[in-house]
Amino acid sequence: MRVLAVRSVNSDWNQLITGFRVAGIIGIENKPQHIINTSGWASKKEIDFSSKKLSTLTSATIPSFAFYHLMGYVENLPQIFWPCLPATHIYTLDLNNNEIGAAGSGELAKALPATQVHTLHLGWNQIGAAGSGELAKALPATQVHTLHLEGNQIGDAGARELAKTLPSTKVHTLHLSVNRIGDAGASELAKALPATQVHTLHLRSNQIGGLGAIELAKALPATCMHTLDLQYNKIEKATQQLLLEQYPHIRWKF
Repeated sequence: MRVLAVRSVNSDWNQLITGFRVAGIIGIENKPQHIINTSGWASKKEIDFSSKKLSTLTSATIPSFAFYHLMGYVENLPQIFWPCLPATHIYTLDLNNNEIGAAGSGELAKALPATQVHTLHLGWNQIGAAGSGELAKALPATQVHTLHLEGNQIGDAGARELAKTLPSTKVHTLHLSVNRIGDAGASELAKALPATQVHTLHLRSNQIGGLGAIELAKALPATCMHTLDLQYNKIEKATQQLLLEQYPHIRWKF
């Protein structure tokens, strides 16, 4: 009788926190229907799906409760799991160097709205201008405030697409280094910045010259900006010195 009583208590407990009367339910199709609030249970530890232990998991074998309620910081999440993101507690998604391309960026853009993801790493993924455009369209409906798009060759066209939607987003920290952005792209970003929440902008190793830098600088008084990284661009020393003198409150990086 004691064994039966313990089993009953355990079953009730499982039902309370997962919606299932038995433990160990697997598969993304078995979404836990919990009764209590589990939003604070997500782990701050990085969960890397490319690790030897996790790389063999599939949509049918992943522990459902762990996936939906215990993962907070996730790296290299396979694309098959992306549509399930809105039902998870994942707040940091690191997909750097995953070769997702423009098509993958579009698929991720479909999943991001209604998620809890606030920090998104998409560096070095060959998404190009088309992929950044799809992502830009989705950003206003997301919680993303820190966006990494380094090394994606989005060019001036991609910068222009981002500039169109940035004012409607929560983004405050934007990484656009190594993207072949020139003066035209910098000017488009400069026009948008006063209506955004962006306070930190990384544009190092692009193709921005004095004209683009000056356009960015002219927009600064009407923005929230405090850090502007323009290292390894095409800005002459004289222009750099002028900007340092005229905008001393900005943390410049040349």
